[in-house]
Amino acid sequence: PFGMEKHDFGRARQGDMLVHTFKLQSNGSEPVIISQASPTCGCTLGEVKVLAEGEETPALYNFGSPIAPGSEVQISATLDTKSKKNKTNVRINVYSNDGKTGVTMLSLAANVEPFLVASPPFLQFGQIREGTERTGTIDFRTSNGDRIMLSEDATRPIPLPAGLSMDFAPVNADESGKASVWRATFTVSKDSPEGGKSYAVRLNSDVELPKNAALATKAPVKPGTPTVYQVTANVNYTILGAISLQTQYLSLGLVRPNQPVVRNVRLTCHEPEFDLTEVKCTLTGEGNQPLPWADRFKVAVKPVSGSNAVDIELRLDGLPEDADGSFRGRIAIETGHPSKPSEFVRFSGVCRKTARNVQRPAPKASPNGKKGS
Repeated sequence: PFGMEKHDFGRARQGDMLVHTFKLQSNGSEPVIISQASPTCGCTLGEVKVLAEGEETPALYNFGSPIAPGSEVQISATLDTKSKKNKTNVRINVYSNDGKTGVTMLSLAANVEPFLVASPPFLQFGQIREGTERTGTIDFRTSNGDRIMLSEDATRPIPLPAGLSMDFAPVNADESGKASVWRATFTVSKDSPEGGKSYAVRLNSDVELPKNAALATKAPVKPGTPTVYQVTANVNYTILGAISLQTQYLSLGLVRPNQPVVRNVRLTCHEPEFDLTEVKCTLTGEGNQPLPWADRFKVAVKPVSGSNAVDIELRLDGLPEDADGSFRGRIAIETGHPSKPSEFVRFSGVCRKTARNVQRPAPKASPNGKKGS
């Protein structure tokens, strides 16, 4: 008896609470009974009322009660855009005794514009040579030009990685210090330590989010729930030392006796003038333990064409027939470089016998002298 209904709010600002009241008509010949109204994520159901034919004031509806034919059903719903952006759709499923579908789908739509935008949202410095300085910026702006205050979120402080600094200031601020654009300038210093780094900057505005009265009366606000508009952005980079390894661990996996296995790891020098041809490698056990089946392992150093790098090849020429168990070892690397003269790569694997490698016991003789099957 109801059919479907959609409502599009059009353009909205992130954080807005968009309220709409659906008005459905009961056009059947029998009373309608609504058993449940279920909203999807981001939608809050308000009051459900019934305006009976001939009446002027709607009455609050109790689920499960009959609704007389010709009545108007009013369902209030709120679209919470706090965590939404771009084209957004939410739905309310109304379950009734409608003989055709049993479910009436009501939908709310909006084109949500973020209140605050980070440009770019990800500042990628990429690979930076050790001893090199790099600078980049992220602008935080309001989508509609509002002047605001921005500050770092003190409730969840994130320390800056060693060697990374941030200068944060408004652009063309007014007398009160507010601006529509705030700029964070990040500098990776020359003394930044080697390795991959990342940082997430989280900022709070001085503009409060609209409050949802319907939610506030039903449940308390969870601790940590933001009350103002927020924006986040990320900074990522890798500091390359003079010498870098592709990985410090090689897995040979599960191997069978006599099965050859080859693994490679690349060693790169980021100083073009340094010669890697003198790199030397030796195999040892893990810790103070000897390397199991050491005579079956070999290591070789192979130059990489067109690059100041070498591939270190670990070769297992096959374990003996009776091999069964795990093995662990290390490749000790002498680079010859003064800043990092040595490196190492761990490796491990497991050898398991196959069915044909296992000696089966001889069949027992039966009482009549014949061997059992």
